[in-house]
Amino acid sequence: MKNIKKEKSINFIPILGFSIILFSVFLIFSSESFKFNWSEISKPIKDSISKYENESISSGIGGNGIDLSDEVNTRMRIMSLSTISELIRLKEHPSGTIKAIAYEGLLRKKEFSKKYELVLEAINDSSIVYYQSGCLSTGIPLNEYLMDYVLGLRISKLPLANKVNFGFTEMDEEKLILEYYKKKN
Repeated sequence: MKNIKKEKSINFIPILGFSIILFSVFLIFSSESFKFNWSEISKPIKDSISKYENESISSGIGGNGIDLSDEVNTRMRIMSLSTISELIRLKEHPSGTIKAIAYEGLLRKKEFSKKYELVLEAINDSSIVYYQSGCLSTGIPLNEYLMDYVLGLRISKLPLANKVNFGFTEMDEEKLILEYYKKKN
């Protein structure tokens, strides 16, 4: 009798091990990064931006006033070192946070001429961007993040320290705000 019980427990171990391996493979294949075609993205950009699948974009200040300027500098470096074609490709990534970096990177590229059309496209993208400022971390729609925190068009009416000039006229900005509210309603 003892031998029969021992054999049953031995058979259970491979089944449990196989189940764990199968579950791990499922997790790997279901990740956003695995589904995305990285073939047009250089390895250094992929390695740098992939962390944003699980991390938020920061204002540069974390909880309790912790300095997160390294995160901001990393993000700015990714945007400046990425080519226009890489940023266009990254706009298709399933992660709203990575998309937001791609959109912002394109807006910051002086040689990218279709910024107005880019923002109109972004207005229709409501993917979630994870954003942290101070003690607050929240998920906000990508279109709101770009309009408010990148372009500084004051959708949320929060104060903006440094508004960047992306080359839009005042009339362009008014049209973009109007389009944003049309989409929101």
